[in-house]
Order: sequence, then C-alpha cells, then structure tokens
Amino acid sequence: MKKTPSEPYASKLIWQEISPAPFESGWSIFSKLIGLNAISPRKIAQLISKSDCEKFWKSKLYYKDGTWIDFDRFGQLLNVDPDRLRTGFLDTWGDIQTDYITSKGEKSCNTCLSKGYHSVFFELGFIDICPWHAEKLRSCRYCLTTIYRRGLKVEQDKSNSEWFKRSSECKHITVYDKVISRTNLMDDDELIEIESKSVQFCDWWNKVKAQPEIFQFLAKTDFPKHEAKFIGIFLNAAQEIAGICPWPLDYPTYPVRTLDWHKNNQSYVDYDTVNSSASISSLWGQNYRSVRKHLYRRYIKPHKACWNLLTNTHPHNLNHFDGDTACYVCLAFATWRLLNENLLVLEGFKDPKIRTFYIKLFELSEANFVQSNRAHLNLLYAQFFSIWHLIITKSSSGKVAINVGNHYHKEYIPFITYNCICTVLIPSPDYLLKKSIEHCAFRRKINESVFYPNFKEDWFEYLSYQYDNDNKILFKMYHFLARGGFYYLNL
Repeated sequence: MKKTPSEPYASKLIWQEISPAPFESGWSIFSKLIGLNAISPRKIAQLISKSDCEKFWKSKLYYKDGTWIDFDRFGQLLNVDPDRLRTGFLDTWGDIQTDYITSKGEKSCNTCLSKGYHSVFFELGFIDICPWHAEKLRSCRYCLTTIYRRGLKVEQDKSNSEWFKRSSECKHITVYDKVISRTNLMDDDELIEIESKSVQFCDWWNKVKAQPEIFQFLAKTDFPKHEAKFIGIFLNAAQEIAGICPWPLDYPTYPVRTLDWHKNNQSYVDYDTVNSSASISSLWGQNYRSVRKHLYRRYIKPHKACWNLLTNTHPHNLNHFDGDTACYVCLAFATWRLLNENLLVLEGFKDPKIRTFYIKLFELSEANFVQSNRAHLNLLYAQFFSIWHLIITKSSSGKVAINVGNHYHKEYIPFITYNCICTVLIPSPDYLLKKSIEHCAFRRKINESVFYPNFKEDWFEYLSYQYDNDNKILFKMYHFLARGGFYYLNL
C-alpha cells in the first residue's frame, strides 16, 4: 500500500519571541530552530518552502537565500512577524550570489556568537571584521554544513540518560535539553547599537547599487582565488560612489578610477589573433606609440635620472634591486614596454638589431573577448597602472620577481562586464605618482643605492641568473626582512 506523505511537523515550532534580533541571519535563526526542536535541516526546508518551489530546495536548508521560503507560513510557525524574518536573508538586500559547496565556511564573531547573534551581513564575502567588537571574523566549515545539511549531533548525558546534548562537530552550536537558555542574550543598548550600525550599512549598500557593475562584483558570499585579490580595489571603487563604508574593512584605502567601453565596439583592423600581435606600423602600433609617449612625458620624465640608471644597468644587476629604494614607476614602465614590445632585455629599447617590429596586444581573459580600438587604448593604460600598483604593494613587504606569465592567463587587471559594457579598474594615477615621488625623494635624501646592499656575487647566484633568464624573469627585488621565496607577478 502506497504511503501517504504527511506534514513533517505540527502547526507550531518551539521558539522564543525575543528572537530574531535586528538583521539576524538565516543561519542563526535556523541553528536555534534545529536545536530547540530537535529537527533536521531537511525537515525545516520541507516545512517552510513554497508549495510550487523546485524539489532540490527541499533537500537541504539554503539558509542564505530566502526566495524559496513561504514567509507567511514561516512567521506563523514561529508566531513572529514575517518581515522580521525576511531581513535575515541576502536576497532581501539585492541579487547576491551565494555558495555552499566551495565556501570556506560560515563567518562569525566569537563575542556575537556567545550572545546568540549572527548578522546577515557577515555572509557577504568582503566583510571580515565585526563592527561591534572589532574582532576578525573566523570561518568554520562545520558551522556551514551543520545547518545546510548535516544537522546537530545527538549525545546522551552520561550523568542522566533522560537528557540529551545536541551540538555541531565544532561545538560552536550547542543545545542541552536540561538547560534551555535564552536565544538572545543581548541587552537593550546592544540591540539598539546593532540596529543602528546595520541601518547605516544598508544605506551605504543601497548607494553602491547605483553602480551595477561594482555591485555585481561585490555581491557574493565567497570569492574564487582569482577574484579575491581584486576585492580591495572594487571596495575602493564602491567607496568612491557611496562614501566610506560605515563598517570596518580589512583592505587598504586608495582612490580608484574606471575605464570602460562597449564590448561589441569592434575595430576593422585585423591582427594576428593566434599570437595576439600586430605590426608596429599598424593602427595597434600607433595606439601603443602614442600611449608610450604620453606615459613617458607624464610619469617617467620627472624620474629621468632613475630611468637612465635603469636602462644603463648591466643585465646581471637587474636581478638585485632593493625593494625599499628602487624606482617603482621606472620599473613599471620598463616592464610594460618589455611586455608590449615582446622583449626580454632592456637593450632592445636602443639596439635596432634586437628591437622587434611587432607588438603584443593585451587581451582580457574572458570568453568571447573582442579587441577594439578603444579597448586597446584603455587596456594599455590599465596594464601600466596595474603593474605599477603591483610593484608598489608587493615590494613593500617581501621579495618580488617581475616575470612574464602565461600568455593565456593575464589575470592581474581587475575588470567586469555588465550589460555589454567592459569596465577595468585602476588605482588613481595621481595617487601612484605621489607614492613614487615620495619614495624616490626619500632615497635621494638618505643617499641610498637602488641595488640590494647585502647581495654577494657567487657561482650559485650566477647559475640562478641563468635559470631566471631562461624562465623570463625581467627584474628581481629584495627586501631586507623578507624570508622565503619570491612573489611572482606573472605579468
């Protein structure tokens, strides 16, 4: 006889009316529900899901997204206003990309958690610091999987077999049947502070939405490795739009500019798409020469002495720069020229026998990328300023190898495509120029060399030089306190 499916639970669930707190996350709400009712994540999903939602929504508890939830039914089960529940799910705050499978885990603040609170905005991938306790948020994979699909592990009380303890494997979520404490341990002042700070963040987040391409990048719960390195520059772009974020951010602040063009604005001038190269006399070559002239006059001429020193340095010494005293802008310009002129040695700038008659065209690493005149000009500028910024940021803390990376994976320029508009982000050129001028002025003041002083020439370094030359390393920068290997820029 076929079994008739029944309602998984009664018309009410055990709940305390003091919860949820303002902007309390779905993860926090469900963790309390699972503990208080001794219920599995799947049963909760079946109980509160919309009648017409797909089956897979009922197989696990998708706590970050509320599009599948019948909030009227949910509120009735908890005897809570549905609007208090809606604010705990990310879809309330925009089209946000969620992830459960590859996520590092659920982020939380230890102090907030001890008081029974977890903010919905902790789910956003770029939020790393608690705004109320200034604590670094920690990620826990067990916290995610416990609420998403596994549920709480049941253990019998050894001293009294009538009582049970339910907990996650990490013990961050623990419920003891014998002693049920309040689900919300915050006082009135703390609740007011939580609501105030959260409303401020909402106002800022809504302003960021005015620039959809920036919002689209930031609206994620997790960032893959190739995107994570660009969070800082996109946050700075967001702060250019909406003002300083009211919550603390664990990223350096600097001014940002954007360059954009229409993706389908095609050029009629052909080039070698297999090798991404074109003749120096073509339209692409004219673009490159005009940008090269502008960059030299605007940024290199004030550092002419540094440029002359660099271009007249013996090739062996190009691997011995001091990260504290080397001229960042000249190294960036030399690197940019070597990459675009398809050279590995600086002698190519002067010797016509070495100089190439073809240039490399920089392309974005996205499917169906279309090269156009405007795209090429913007990418030439973006490439130079991105290299310059990388050299400044990486050489300040460690050893850096400026090398030629994989031709097919140029992933050091932050960009995003939205509604056929390609947008690349660069640090403000004036900001970079100021940093470099201050850096070189300080070196001249203390009369230091641009070369690393503790370097000793020996046969091992000579072999290392030969190896580096074979592996297309253009320059090396040492740092006095740095240990370990080099950070490769892979340009």
